[in-house]
Amino acid sequence: MSFKNLRQAKRSLTLKDFRHLHSKAEEAVADLNKSELQLIKILQLIESNMVDRWCGYNSLFE
Repeated sequence: MSFKNLRQAKRSLTLKDFRHLHSKAEEAVADLNKSELQLIKILQLIESNMVDRWCGYNSLFE
């Protein structure tokens, strides 16, 4: 969907288009939430490894 101007967009957009755009936006938010959760888990792992090194351990298995 590409429009040359806003007037053209207003005429051709239907409720069905908005539903599609809304579901695309919801998918993007869900992907963002998944990525954010993965980043938080990685940061927690890094932080726990830093604490282990501060305590003198090279890894969790020593």
